[in-house]
Parts: sequence; structure tokens; C-alpha cells
Amino acid sequence: MKSLLILALILFATTTQSIAAARAEVLVERLRKTAKPGNGIAEEEQKIVKKVQSAGPAAIPHLLRLLRDNNEDVRDLAAFTLSDMKGLTEEHLDALIESQRRDDGWLPFAIARIGTPRAVAFLVEELVRKRQTQNQVDGAIEWLGEKAVPDLVRICQKDEGWDDALEQTLFSVFRAIGKQGQTAIDPLLKIANDETAAPKKRWRVITVLGAIGLTAGRAVPDLVKLQQSSNEEIRAAAEFSIVNIGTAEAVPILLKQLEKTADPYSRKFAVRRFAGLSTRGKSAGPSIMKHLADEDWDVRIEAALTLGCIGYDEATDDLIKLLAKADDWRLVFGAAKSLHLLKAGGALPALSQVSKNHWYPPVRAAAAEAIRAIRDDRTAKGEFPPRSEWSDFFDYEYAGEKMESLEYDDAKSLRFSIAAQQNQLVAVTVQEPGKAARREQWVGVEVEDGYLAGSDHGEWGGKIGFIDRTGNPQVFATQNTEAIYKTEHGIFAVTGLAHLSMNHGLIFGLRKGADGAWMAEKWRALPGAPRFSRLLSDGRLFVSCHGGIVLVSPDGSMKSLTRRESLKSAASTR
Repeated sequence: MKSLLILALILFATTTQSIAAARAEVLVERLRKTAKPGNGIAEEEQKIVKKVQSAGPAAIPHLLRLLRDNNEDVRDLAAFTLSDMKGLTEEHLDALIESQRRDDGWLPFAIARIGTPRAVAFLVEELVRKRQTQNQVDGAIEWLGEKAVPDLVRICQKDEGWDDALEQTLFSVFRAIGKQGQTAIDPLLKIANDETAAPKKRWRVITVLGAIGLTAGRAVPDLVKLQQSSNEEIRAAAEFSIVNIGTAEAVPILLKQLEKTADPYSRKFAVRRFAGLSTRGKSAGPSIMKHLADEDWDVRIEAALTLGCIGYDEATDDLIKLLAKADDWRLVFGAAKSLHLLKAGGALPALSQVSKNHWYPPVRAAAAEAIRAIRDDRTAKGEFPPRSEWSDFFDYEYAGEKMESLEYDDAKSLRFSIAAQQNQLVAVTVQEPGKAARREQWVGVEVEDGYLAGSDHGEWGGKIGFIDRTGNPQVFATQNTEAIYKTEHGIFAVTGLAHLSMNHGLIFGLRKGADGAWMAEKWRALPGAPRFSRLLSDGRLFVSCHGGIVLVSPDGSMKSLTRRESLKSAASTR
């Protein structure tokens, strides 16, 4: 009786396996017929992929056969299915490696799922061969994390086969692995401290140490000593690594770099780098505070945000004063965010005023959020967000991305009375070194003895200049210029650029200096780059921006508008 029961169980199991195998084969055949040409995985393909994956290991042999199909789209879809397939083992590795070498597609994650020493070694070999990031190979290695570290370290220990691409690739991979790369610290330090090793090898691994981040903090004492090396490249690599690790020892290095940075655009990011140190950068507070009065407005806002990030409480009074700034809403926005991080109770009255009365809704929202955080005893002082969230915290240029705006074609439907005097086209002779002179059409207004006009070439830049009667420009500002207006209260240029991650807009006042030469002075920050602008009959400027619609009065006061408030008809609600 017992023997019959065992036989029945074996027959049942065999039948079940046969049914599962048959079902898997049918599903994989459906997948083959579903494969469509073109990049990406279509919705219909994704549905059958999930069904095949649910069939489990029984589908794997059939999918492996499809990796050798004559149709590239079939091979691609089979590889995509295998990339997230359960049940892959060492026995499947040869077929996966062969296909990866041939088609270079979705299979690295499938190989990573096998996770055996041979699978890991192959992926690291592929990384070295490709010497690129942001692809399936380095993504699979990042997914493996600590498992991949021994093979990555062996690459660092080699003397041959290096170039800039491999150095950058290994730095990027260790940065992505982060704290999971901690087992690499000791072997890399051994190379870094080996004075018999080639200097190039030493500074390569020193750089990689920095990529691991704060987890490599115990390497900093050794790196501080390496700052005294007689080899210039080793000294530079040690400084670079200390900064990337992000301990307090980075502060004097970054301060030295900031002091040497004259270019405003570079100075902006030199200030921001302190923010990545969080409270470990607090000792930089006095130096960062000086930049709250920087002549460059972008540097001012970076300083305001950074002071909160490093937990510099001593800046509280100065940040509160910034809440009253009228010329640049971004500075008020940044001050509110930093006071939020500092949990500055003394800022509550000023923040309350901003939350109720500031003209720009995103600034009001930032102030209100700061008030809630300060009053909430359950929340601790803010720790600066991790490196991966830097862009979000400093993305003030897109604070108004959800605000309504108008397109150029909407200008004809404005409900406001437009002034008769608007821009006119001005013919300008442009002469660049080594190139033939050419004529361009700029926009501007007539002034004594000529015109004030500007150009806008998008990402290639723009200019503002005085144009004499012969069409020759005397450029005095390099700004993408949407329009220039002459009013009873002065001459103003509406400028800005929205391109990739950039979105900034400014109104400049144009006037003659004491020497009689024209000059441009920043007057008001706009909520993003201008889409179009108009001078109204009452002297106000109407500007639709990538970040909101705004009315700017002659005295500089500003008002945010909705589409409905801006347009005549029901079309404003579309």
C-alpha cells in the first residue's frame, strides 16, 4: 500500500512538471510571436513577459533557445524577460555569457542574479571592456554591491590596461556602490600608502577611495598625510578624495578652492560643495556668510541654502533679514528653507509674514512649511539631504514648475491695456574674431544717438548693447534678452534662459554710468525665464515666465497672476 502511494506521488509530480513545462513552452512561443521591432518594450510585450516570468524555471530553457533566434527583436525580448527571471543558476551561465557577448543587451542583470564568482567576474570583465557607465553592465554591478568588490579591487591592483575612461568608470561604480564598497578600503589604502608602487597607480586608488564616500572616513587620516607627498598628483588626489568622502577635514580644502574662484558661475558651485558636508562643514559658516552679500545673485542664494545645510545657527539673524528682500524671491525662498533646517524659533514672526504676504506662491509655501517644522517638537533639526537629493534641495530655479504660464500666442488675448510703445527690430553688425561680419536683428528701443538692443540665441547666449546709427554694437552685458522697454521710470531689459536644468530670469535696469557708458544693473528676479513680455499702458511690465505669470510695477513690487486673471476669455481656463 505504501509503495502504491509513493508511485502515485511520483506520477503526480511528474505529470505536474510536464504540465508546467508544456505551459511554459506555449507562453514562450507566444512571447516569440509578440516581439515587435523598435526600441523599448511595448505594453503588449510587457504583459506576455510577466506571464512567462510567472511560469518560473520551466520557461528558462525555452528562453535560452530564443537568445539564438535569427530575429533581433525576439532575442531582445527574451533577454529582457530573463533579466528579471527567478530560478537562474550556474548551469545557465554559459548561454547567457555567449548571448551577452554577441548582443550586448539586457542580460547583465540576469547574470548578476546567478551571482556566482564566475558570473561576477564576467560582469567586471565586461565593465573593463566597455569602460562606460549608465548602462546595463554597471547597473548590474551596482545591484551586486559588496559581491562585486573583490573583483573591482583586483582591477585596481593591476598596473596595466589603464586609461582615463577606466579611471572614470571605476570611480563612478564605486560611487554608486557607496557604503557597500567598504571592504575595498583596506586593500586600496595599502596601495595608496605603498611608496614602492608607481605614483599613477597610487593616485588612481586614492581617487577611488573618495568615491566610496563617508563610509571611507577612516581612511582620512592616511589621506591627510598623503597631502604632504612630494608627488603633486598624489597630493591633488588626496585632497580630491577627502572632499568626496566628506569629513570635516574637507573644510580647509574647500575654503582654499573657494578663495581662488573668481568666476561667479564656478563660485556658485564652490559654495554649494560645503552643503554636502552637512554639519561636518559647520566651521565654514563665517566664510559662507560673507557670500550672502556677494555681488552675484546666484552666489547669494547658494550661500543662503548652504548655511542651513551645515547647521550654522549663528547665521539665523542674517537669514531672517533676507526674508524681507524685495529684489530676489529666490533669496527669500532659500532663507526660509535654511531656517526650516535650523529650526529657528526666532524666525517665526518673519516667516509668518512671508507665508501670508509674499507675492510668489512657492515662497509662501516654503515659509509655511518652515513654520510647521519649527513648531513640531517631534522633528529634530534637519540633517542635510543625502548627496542623491542635492539637486532637489538646490533646485530653486524650478520652484514654480507647477505654476501656470502663458505661451506667446496668448499675448493677443491679454485683458490688460498694452502701451503703444513696444520693442522694435534693430539691425546690428556682428563681428567675431576670425569670422566674416554678419547682420543680425536684435530687439530694442531708440535712445539718444542710437538704440539699446539685445539678442537671444538660446543656449548660445545673448547680449545687450548700445547700437550706434551705423549698426555697430557696444556690448555691455551678456544676457539672453527677450525685450527692452523705455518707460517714464527708466529703461528695463527682460532677460533669461530656460535650457536643460537652467531656468532663470532677471529684469535689468539700463542706465549710463558716471563715465557716460551704458551699464546693466540687476533689478528684479523673475520666476523663471521669460516666454514673452509686454509693457502695459499704466507702466507695469507683464511677463509670462517658465515658472509663473507676473506683473512688475514701476516701484518694483510684484504680483503673481493665474491664466484666468491674465486673459480676456474663457480660453484662460484651458
